[in-house]
Amino acid sequence: MRARPSVPRPRGKENPLEPVGWDEVLDTIVQRFQEVQRTYGKDAVAVFSGSTMTNEKCYLMGKFARVALGTRHIDYNGRLCMSSATGANERALGIDRATNPISDMLHADCIFVIGANVGECFPIVTSYLWQARDRGCKLIVADPRQTPIARTADLFLPLRPGTDSALLNGMLHVLIKEGHHR
Repeated sequence: MRARPSVPRPRGKENPLEPVGWDEVLDTIVQRFQEVQRTYGKDAVAVFSGSTMTNEKCYLMGKFARVALGTRHIDYNGRLCMSSATGANERALGIDRATNPISDMLHADCIFVIGANVGECFPIVTSYLWQARDRGCKLIVADPRQTPIARTADLFLPLRPGTDSALLNGMLHVLIKEGHHR
């Protein structure tokens, strides 16, 4: 079995930064979680997970939170990052999710990605994006950052932060002016 690398001990007034083994780190985490829960109750500890994990991993995180830690507080990043999309879909389309499956990307001639680091935040979509590109789909990315997806785009629009609304309003203006909104 390969030895785990050492990790730095938390800094403190009395503790200079020095490497310690994983066993000590894990023991410290367990002790502190138990101390917090003894003092403030089981629900004083929460778990924050990610929506890009597999269903099995999400299930295990929920099980870990409820069974191992005994807390009812578990959440994931979708509640934060997807709440604006949910609200927009609800207002515009009357439903709280996308109207079509991700697999529809495979039939697209052009995909426009704006303000999303798909490669790091939604790797499942990345697979569909690459498959669509393999069949000839063009990719346009508008983002202040040159993300991995932006580096491979057919057209990369390096926006200044906060100018995405101006770009989208300009695109909407052209669509209306040229009669493509009907």
